Amino acid sequence: MFVEAGDRVGKGDKLAQLRTQTTQIELDVAKAELALLDHELRRLKIALPKELEQAEARMLAAEALKKFTKSRLARSRALSSDQVISDDELEEIVSAATAALKVFEERTIGLELAKATFAIDISRAEAKLKVQEEKLARLEDDIAEHTIRAPFNGYVTEQYTEVGQWVAKGDPVVEIIEVNENNEIEIQIPVLESYVSHLRVRRSDIGPGTRTIRIEVQALPGEEFEGEVVAIVPKADESARTFPVKIRLNNRRGTTGMLLKPGMLARVTLPVTEVVDAVLVPKDALVLAEGKATIVWVLRKGRDFAETAAGSPVPVPVTLGESRGNWIQVRPIDKKTKTLLNPGGLVITEGNERINPAMPARVIETLRNGQQ
Repeated sequence: MFVEAGDRVGKGDKLAQLRTQTTQIELDVAKAELALLDHELRRLKIALPKELEQAEARMLAAEALKKFTKSRLARSRALSSDQVISDDELEEIVSAATAALKVFEERTIGLELAKATFAIDISRAEAKLKVQEEKLARLEDDIAEHTIRAPFNGYVTEQYTEVGQWVAKGDPVVEIIEVNENNEIEIQIPVLESYVSHLRVRRSDIGPGTRTIRIEVQALPGEEFEGEVVAIVPKADESARTFPVKIRLNNRRGTTGMLLKPGMLARVTLPVTEVVDAVLVPKDALVLAEGKATIVWVLRKGRDFAETAAGSPVPVPVTLGESRGNWIQVRPIDKKTKTLLNPGGLVITEGNERINPAMPARVIETLRNGQQ
């Protein structure tokens, strides 16, 4: 065992080594046989051309002997007709010429055979060498498979075996949780089926996916993260009627490693409705009256407002929309006063229950986004 629970590992790092003595012996034998076949191939590449030259030289020598005995036989037959040599001598010369012819034919066949089998012998030796190389590669692969390596970067979270323990095929050795060093991590959240259709998945041919409004992690107060929808698993939880949605975001390194770790609880806010521009006012600006429309008092600036900060209050009947913190969306009911509620305008938040349009008003202090 090369690791323990809690260790960080990189892709390809050794985790554990299984026993390989028997396979190692077979590998050593295969290497020796491979070396022997390699020597044999090199010997053939040197010897066969020489043997070919030797066969050709023998054929040429037999051809020369054949020509000599043939010429001698022709002369001897002429001498025999003149009774210069005896019949026995002529028969001996005929026998020698016939033997020389047979030797020539044998040497010719031997040369042709050597030429025909030269390439075959080399190819056969090369094939034997290739077979042995593949056998060697298989044994090396077997030994490599006995070395258990990390398939990706991450952290060892569980150790299921010890040194000296027997491990069957398929048994777990360690558990590794992936933590990408490229700072990417995925969060899986359940999204109600009525909202899933409003989400957009990132695709290369379409474009980016739906961006998160915010991501909160209970274990990391004060940290802010942003992510993007990269997948929607097309199988709902029948009991909750939700679909698993995967959000991908950039992780960051902290003093104890990567900030986001598997198993942390995250709360993700996604935009699942159409994003529209809206006018928000502090909730203190609302004047609620039973049976009547909600009023927001807007300060209409006077001509010399820059010097006197004076103006006149105007009631604007409104309907309410979405709220966010201490702010709430308002929609003017009366078209005549609709233009008074504009971004950056002034609304009255204190004493607005006792105001009437005839009262003069002057700005004492203003609050912008909750700040004085």
